[in-house]
Amino acid sequence: EISLGLVGSEMCIRDSAKHMPVSQLGHQITPTLSLLACAMNSMADDRFTAQKHVSDQLLQEIKHFIEAHLASTLDSVVICERFNISRSTLYRLFEHKGGIRNYIRERRLRRSVEALLVATPEQRNIDIAFEHGFQSEAHFSRAIRLKYGISPSSLRKPGSRNKLEISLSSTVNESAVGDREYEAWLHDILKTD
Repeated sequence: EISLGLVGSEMCIRDSAKHMPVSQLGHQITPTLSLLACAMNSMADDRFTAQKHVSDQLLQEIKHFIEAHLASTLDSVVICERFNISRSTLYRLFEHKGGIRNYIRERRLRRSVEALLVATPEQRNIDIAFEHGFQSEAHFSRAIRLKYGISPSSLRKPGSRNKLEISLSSTVNESAVGDREYEAWLHDILKTD
């Protein structure tokens, strides 16, 4: 619609400019420039919307990749190579999640807590730690204690779910925690037991 207006306006100016005094040309140029500005703004809005959609889609694909590879060595280099993107693009995508390292750490912690809550007595903490990408049991224990205020061993004991529920509600930090659905889900599970 706007491009048709531009073409029509351009044709009109060209035809009438042959017979028009120079003083009146300004009256024709201003509306044409306004149409051109509108067209450019519309294209910029469409480009922004398209870029946002592509970024959102890429973010979802990277999240799925991270979920599938939490147990392996996972860092920005691996992800950038896999998706053929720059580190600055990756960092920009995960900026609102506290950064890519924070997002991976949060996902590992969440998945490991889920595993601890349903672990059998035969499953050792170190095995759960390695299954979720932690390099040592000490690092695993320290990370869970810092995040949830309870050790992995204590978490596995009967009655510890109440302590975790209190810890979850007191350690909410919007900038450090990714999406909130998991926290709400875990909170609901802990309430029903």
